[in-house]
Amino acid sequence: KAEQVLNLSTLVRKAVSVEISLTNPLETHQVFDVLIEGEGLYGSTMFTIEAKTSMSYELIFIPLRIMKEKGVVSFLNEKLGEICYEFNLVSEDNPPTKIPIISCEVGKSVKYEVEIENPSSQEVIAFPKQSNPLNFYWEKSEIKLIPYSINIATFVYTPSSLEKVETGELSLESKEIGLWKFNVTGRGISPKDFP
Repeated sequence: KAEQVLNLSTLVRKAVSVEISLTNPLETHQVFDVLIEGEGLYGSTMFTIEAKTSMSYELIFIPLRIMKEKGVVSFLNEKLGEICYEFNLVSEDNPPTKIPIISCEVGKSVKYEVEIENPSSQEVIAFPKQSNPLNFYWEKSEIKLIPYSINIATFVYTPSSLEKVETGELSLESKEIGLWKFNVTGRGISPKDFP
């Protein structure tokens, strides 16, 4: 039976941690084997507690998709037995990122870079989508995301009217680490006079 049931909730690709307090009432230090079950849960597989003290074990939850699942962390020790904690694991999609308004001369295009983090251990391919490709589109048809890195993705804004605000939603989607959405706004300005 679990000592406690805890809730861990965050957004996709955003880490959250919890500290679990364990006590060693014995006269000698004790080493626990730690078994972690649950998608997106990470922590040390061994935990040592000094004699007659309490110490905190840090567990990290970093989900790579939208989910609502259970997790269990068990601390096993020859003398102190098994101590279990259950977790309700919840992750929700990130809200769209609002990009500041982009101005560009009518008849020209401007590029804009956004950061895309890949917190996973694998290279991931993200596929772009755009709601208004006349004005906003991704520079590449697929974007490789390097593991454990912040990657750069570039989109292009091409105004189709003068002084009218143009809007769209750009997104990148990968089956491994989810979706990124960007709300984009642009405005066409008069071409500069060249002598």
